[in-house]
Amino acid sequence: MSAECLMCGEPETKGHDCDGVNMSDEQLEAAMEKIRAWPWKDPRGLFAYLRSLWAYADWGWHEKETKRATFFHISTAGWSDNEALIGALEENRMIMFLCWVQSRRGGHYVFRIERAMFPEKETP
Repeated sequence: MSAECLMCGEPETKGHDCDGVNMSDEQLEAAMEKIRAWPWKDPRGLFAYLRSLWAYADWGWHEKETKRATFFHISTAGWSDNEALIGALEENRMIMFLCWVQSRRGGHYVFRIERAMFPEKETP
């Protein structure tokens, strides 16, 4: 069973994209607190959750699978909610230590989840 989207209340399924642009201040703060406290042993879950909140994800969120890792190329598009979500992610020190690769001027970020360290969970 998939989780419920924080923005629209619909089930979060692959391809679900409500663009997160209608987040209230309360929803944003609740999401940020969840991101700050996310367990470091579940970076895949964190990035899936973050993706569900990301405004303009169809433009500013790209994932690349390689043999050894999953890379996340993320751009904030200058959207203040996206900037706030990145700020909350930066406060999750272990996730940043384990997954951060690069930050560039203009709100561009690259993160990596190593398969050897965090294997994908097998589904029955």
